[in-house]
Amino acid sequence: EPNILILGLGDAGKQPIELLTNQDVKDVKPTVGVNAQTINFCGITLNVYDLGGQKAIREYWQYY
Repeated sequence: EPNILILGLGDAGKQPIELLTNQDVKDVKPTVGVNAQTINFCGITLNVYDLGGQKAIREYWQYY
């Protein structure tokens, strides 16, 4: 299964899991830590990881 990692600075407009699953992005809260979800997109199973961009979390980016 493919893995997808989305990371970037806080408030940069990253909402990958919500966009790929057609969820309403109006109520999306900032990612604190890691948001991981397995989704089926166009018949392919994807493991999607959304890594928060807050300054305190950036030291962990190197592990992903």
